[in-house]
Amino acid sequence: SEQESSPELSLHEILENQYDNPEVVDIGGTKVEIHDLQPPELKTEVPTIVVPGWSATANVLKENIVTLAEHGRRVVVASAPHGVEAEPNELYPQIELRKAQAVVSALDHLGIEQADAVSHSEAGVFLSVAATENTKRFRNMVLVSPGGLIGPDNLPRLATDFNADILGQWAHGA
Repeated sequence: SEQESSPELSLHEILENQYDNPEVVDIGGTKVEIHDLQPPELKTEVPTIVVPGWSATANVLKENIVTLAEHGRRVVVASAPHGVEAEPNELYPQIELRKAQAVVSALDHLGIEQADAVSHSEAGVFLSVAATENTKRFRNMVLVSPGGLIGPDNLPRLATDFNADILGQWAHGA
């Protein structure tokens, strides 16, 4: 009789499966969704945490995240849109502290002592806060189109660009 063989999954399929099955963790009464992609062979022991801003969710960045993992990087994405409880600090707005604490709490939950980090848009603000308050936790940081570092701005322009971005993502099936 013929033996049935199950086809082996490609690395891309394995990593997409990891991405599509995030761990949901309760951190201080807030549900945090953590995607943790771990390729079979790592190029470095230091993982990369990808921190999307409010206009680009983890799902929008999925292909970029999977591609990083395909190149041998452990990639973590933590989603907590409003952050988690954080100690007040006179230097930073509470909302940015809450989001910074969500990033650090996700690293704590996974037992990650140090990470490289990539942020997009508004996440550049709270990732910078997280790194400033936890200097040994972040080895390298890349800020992609960071919010707050683009010169004078106003709410109507930000809202218009945000809506255009969402419509563009929707039109392209993101």
